[in-house]
Amino acid sequence: MKFNIIIANVAKADVKEIYNYVFFNDSPERAEKLVHKIEECIFSLNEFPFRGHYISDLNNLTKKNYREIHYKPYRIIYRIDSASVIILAVLDGRRNIRDLLLERI
Repeated sequence: MKFNIIIANVAKADVKEIYNYVFFNDSPERAEKLVHKIEECIFSLNEFPFRGHYISDLNNLTKKNYREIHYKPYRIIYRIDSASVIILAVLDGRRNIRDLLLERI
């Protein structure tokens, strides 16, 4: 069964922020390549959404089943809802993820 991928607007903004940072601080080519790889990870969830691991700290606080997968230092946060995977955030793993996510939910 293939799952539908839904990317929340805030997650789209996260990806754009990552792109802009790499674009201006490294190179346009690296920004394009990085975003392409992040998008590949996101869209691979349509076939294998259960491969991500639970974010236990967050799940204990919200009683929802948030999962994550990684691409380099970036964490792709999502939840599975029926036949859909909802991408909630794409964040730099070096940041305080718990506080950032609690602000959003």
